[in-house]
Amino acid sequence: MRSSVADIDTAKHIEASVIDEDTQSNSTCDSAVLISQGRELSTPFSQVTDAGIGARIGAEFEQHLALASTRRQGVENSWSKQHLNNRLVEAVNKAPLALLTIGFDGHVLAANNSCSRILGIPATLLADTVFFNFLCKDSAVLLRNDLRRSSEGLLSSSHELTLNISHPLTDKRTMQVLIANTDITQNGQLEFVLVLLDTSRQQQIESQLRSAKDYLERLATHDALTGLPNRIHFTEALRTAMFNARKAKRQLALLYFDIDGFKGVNDQYGHHVGDALLREIANRLRVRTREVGRLARLGGDEFTLIMEHRGCYESLLAAADKVRIAISEPITIPSAPILQVSASIGIATYPKFAKTPRQLIQYADNAMYQAKGLGGDCVVKFSSLHQEKLKRTAALENDFRHSIQRSDFVLYFQPIVNCCNGQLDTLEVLVRWNHPEYGMILPDEFIPMAERSGLINELGSWIVESTCRVSQRLQKSGSTVRFAINLSPVQLNKKDLAQDILSCLKKYDLQPQLFDLEITESCIMSDIDCALTQVTELSEHGFSLAVDDFGTGHSSLARLTGLPVSKIKLDRLFISRLAADDTSRVIVKGIINIAHELGISVVAEGVEDHFQTEILCSYGCGYVQGFGILRPCPEEDLAVMLQNGLTTPGINQEATFEEYA
Repeated sequence: MRSSVADIDTAKHIEASVIDEDTQSNSTCDSAVLISQGRELSTPFSQVTDAGIGARIGAEFEQHLALASTRRQGVENSWSKQHLNNRLVEAVNKAPLALLTIGFDGHVLAANNSCSRILGIPATLLADTVFFNFLCKDSAVLLRNDLRRSSEGLLSSSHELTLNISHPLTDKRTMQVLIANTDITQNGQLEFVLVLLDTSRQQQIESQLRSAKDYLERLATHDALTGLPNRIHFTEALRTAMFNARKAKRQLALLYFDIDGFKGVNDQYGHHVGDALLREIANRLRVRTREVGRLARLGGDEFTLIMEHRGCYESLLAAADKVRIAISEPITIPSAPILQVSASIGIATYPKFAKTPRQLIQYADNAMYQAKGLGGDCVVKFSSLHQEKLKRTAALENDFRHSIQRSDFVLYFQPIVNCCNGQLDTLEVLVRWNHPEYGMILPDEFIPMAERSGLINELGSWIVESTCRVSQRLQKSGSTVRFAINLSPVQLNKKDLAQDILSCLKKYDLQPQLFDLEITESCIMSDIDCALTQVTELSEHGFSLAVDDFGTGHSSLARLTGLPVSKIKLDRLFISRLAADDTSRVIVKGIINIAHELGISVVAEGVEDHFQTEILCSYGCGYVQGFGILRPCPEEDLAVMLQNGLTTPGINQEATFEEYA
């Protein structure tokens, strides 16, 4: 550096701290020494290269400039000033920091090799150039103002700036610059020492990190298959939309829909076809609902659409119809036939019914399942009736456990009658919930609730034990009767099911041969391996197994031959059509004949009248039950019925089907 280095006095101990003859070959220096007008700055390189370079170097500038001034008076030795100057110039040139001295007008007075390297300009071209010319316009103005304020004493002796380099001879980049104003003057002008740090690489890394962060955020908030917002994004969007709607006193609607029969597509053609179907549906919906609302895929085949509701139900139906039509149009997918599916759509509104995001989702989901229950391909709007039903369900679920403990449940028994002689064969055990507020509740309402809550095993144990008590009391009164107990699919998954039932029978001194255990057809087919294990163990202990609701699932008599089944119970749907449907009569007769060939007894459920009874008897059906035979009754009525003798109206052994055809 021209002036600052030329005026440095001889200082042996400074010479030693700047550079050591024995360590010149070492590429790693322990400290960087900047000397200007007899002042020294020494700071470890490990700190110099840190991101906080400005603060640390600035502090040491202040400290060492003052300290070196006091040393100057005592520094006397025999080394020549020129020798020291040469050594110091060499040290500064080799320093890893980019050092630059400029005048007030921006002319470059001195620069070391690192400065030349960082700017990408040879040192010979830097000499006597104007540093402002290397800066973009805004940065040049910023630096000029900074130098002016420094010269006027308005800024501290060292401070930082961020400048953008822009010059034809060098790449565009961003520099972090530490500026130290000195007492050095050249032709009456102040000189300034600049320390340059190239932060472009750091900015590039930060840009890459931001891109990676954006990618990960999108990955976390968008569905990988369809590219639609996922459940996380949807939940936040719904919360924001409801907040804005509340603030603006507007209404909001949520459409919740899924694809009818989507599982069948996966099962029949494979998941790759199912995925392609979802992608195509998502693409259609994205285009057709863009102006309507915000679309999302929650998972599987479930989608949602958040939209503004102006109080007009017709506008909601129009939006739902767009969704329904988009989904129902034929879809062509390679390696599969032309597919055509439909959608079940539920609609819920805020704030008329739902008050929170969770409620809005729950209500729309409930309406969607109502639509699915109606056969699908339709739209159901959540109403006050649905709300009352949900309130009732919530209240019942809350009371359910306590009702088991209070024994609010009661058993009813429906006779299963032998068609040949009209005598009682078995009593099917039916459970009712005698709720203190809602009265008698049927199992169709509370059994699904028990399965959802995980209390079905507890309820099932109560039913088995209560049945055992009834059986024991009847035996003591002289009546030995078979009982048929229904098992839930959840119970069938319980590993110790057989041992639990056997323990209860042992407690009341009863034999397994007095009990039929009924399992629904759908329960068996949902997990046939588990069903086989359980029913085989139960059969080995002496229980008889019956398949309930036969004909409603996907099983066949051939598939049942691998199970130890002794009875099948024809679903009431077939029985109800006997009078008017020739096909139903053919099916029922065929099932009865094949079952007999396989050694399986047949029970007809839901027999409502004399005509159905006679047809079934003429086909050779073994057993019947239903309101047309005898209605379910509580234990006290059962005891009276058994004591007086069972009468079964409507069974005429001499009648033939032709009499009723």
